[in-house]
Amino acid sequence: MRTIIICVFLIYFLNAGLMYLLAPMDVRLPIISQLELGIYSDFNQYWYSNIGFLVINVLLINAVMPPCELIGLLIMKRVLQSWD
Repeated sequence: MRTIIICVFLIYFLNAGLMYLLAPMDVRLPIISQLELGIYSDFNQYWYSNIGFLVINVLLINAVMPPCELIGLLIMKRVLQSWD
């Protein structure tokens, strides 16, 4: 059980924490600069208006969906019980 919790945390951290931060940045390292990772060289108002909006949306969806799923499963359980 503990391994599953750690794996889920790492997946969410990589998805919301690192991917949205690293993907749009313009990095000037010798090997990585060949990859053309993004258009922003630093955190500025344009980065926050473009990428920050996506980060907030992902975090809100990740916060809202588990309780919605639980409520939906409880409602479905009650409906199936009343059906019998």
